[in-house]
Amino acid sequence: MKRLTRKRLEAAGARNAPVTGTDIAQARSVLFAVFARYGDSVITFKLLREFARTYSDKKYLLITSPQALPYAEAILPPGIRCVGFDKHRDVIGLWRLTRQLKRESFDIGFNPWSHGLESEYFISFARRFHTYGAFADFPRTHNLYDRARSYLGLAAKPAALTRKLPVQAKRILVSPFSTDVRKSLNHDDLKKLVAWLGKRYPEASMALALFPEEDEKVGDIPIARFHFGKSRKRSRAFLKLVKGSDLFVGVDAGPLHLADALGVSSVGLFGPTAPETILDRDSG
Repeated sequence: MKRLTRKRLEAAGARNAPVTGTDIAQARSVLFAVFARYGDSVITFKLLREFARTYSDKKYLLITSPQALPYAEAILPPGIRCVGFDKHRDVIGLWRLTRQLKRESFDIGFNPWSHGLESEYFISFARRFHTYGAFADFPRTHNLYDRARSYLGLAAKPAALTRKLPVQAKRILVSPFSTDVRKSLNHDDLKKLVAWLGKRYPEASMALALFPEEDEKVGDIPIARFHFGKSRKRSRAFLKLVKGSDLFVGVDAGPLHLADALGVSSVGLFGPTAPETILDRDSG
C-alpha cells in the first residue's frame, strides 16, 4: 500500500492541489476516504452530512474501515454510498475498489482527518484531489470541526448551544474513559458521577461503555457494562445502545461525538482539553 500510494501521488502531480469553491460547485461526483481514529471519524461523518446537504446535486462515495462503517451509515444521508475496506487483510477488496474507482472516475477527492496512506491512495483516483496532510497546519486552539470545514470549503457555523439536561431519563449511558488517560475519570470521580446521576434520575437504568481491560478501573461500582470491540458487529451493538439512551455522559472521546451527532442529549466531561476546541458549535 505504501509503495502503491507513493507512486500514485508522484504520478498525480498537479492534480493534488487545493480545491476551490468553484471546483466543488462544478463537480458532479465526490469521493471521500476516511481512515482515522474513532472521534476524528465521527467528526468527519457529521461534516460529510453537512457537505452533502450543501451540495445535494452530486454523486458521493465514502470508503472507510469496517469498524467505522456502521457509524457512517447511521450519520450520513442515504445519498452517500458507504463501503467498508479492511486495510490490513482485504487484498481482493483493494483490487475491486481500485477497479471501481478507475471505472467511475470521480471529479473531486477528499480525506478529512485522515493522515494514513490508504486514504490518500483512494482519493488519488479522483480527477482533482487535495490530501488532508498537505492542508494548512492549524494551531491546537482551532476548533476540530472547523479545521475540517475549512478543508471541505464549508462555511463556519455560528455558536448555537441550546440543549439542556432532560427532566427525565430512563436509560443513561456513561463513557468514562479515553485512550488518553489524562481525559479519563478515576475511580472516585466515577463513583461520585454515578451517585449524582442516580440521585437526579432515581428511576433510570445506567450502563458503562468501556473496553474489557478497563473493568478494573470501575472496581466494585454496581453498574451494567458494555464492552467495546474492534469489529463491525460491536460497533453496531454500541450504536444501538447509544440510540436507545435518553442521556449520554462521556469524557472527551469518540463516543461523546457520536452521541452528539445522533442527537442524543449529552453531558461532556472535560479535564485537560478545552470544550470550545473539541465540540461542534451547535453541539447538544
